[in-house]
Amino acid sequence: MCRRLAWSRSNLTGREAFEAPRDDPPLPPHHLYVCPQGSVALRNHLALRDDVRAHPASARAYGGRSLARAHRHDIDAYVTGKTDFALATLRAAGFRREDLELIEWVNRSLTRPPADTG
Repeated sequence: MCRRLAWSRSNLTGREAFEAPRDDPPLPPHHLYVCPQGSVALRNHLALRDDVRAHPASARAYGGRSLARAHRHDIDAYVTGKTDFALATLRAAGFRREDLELIEWVNRSLTRPPADTG
């Protein structure tokens, strides 16, 4: 069973974030986000997904799987590594400046409260 993260940078934008328990070897490490319909968070995820699916060159430039392997247990490093690509892709997809600024702020915000013990 996944557990809800009490804090994550994703919660700052209305998404709920969950992760697999680290002590449960049968489950692969992953993060799950629940986003309200029509939210900037959901449009962000879908626009990036659609771009890398439609454009092999974008998929290669994104390098999502290699980023995920390199930062398997460090979601902050993974998000930081994809931020410049994400912002350029979302800008080209017509995202508003305010939305891009919010996404950049959330992605580059590495200040966390004390570790979640729940």
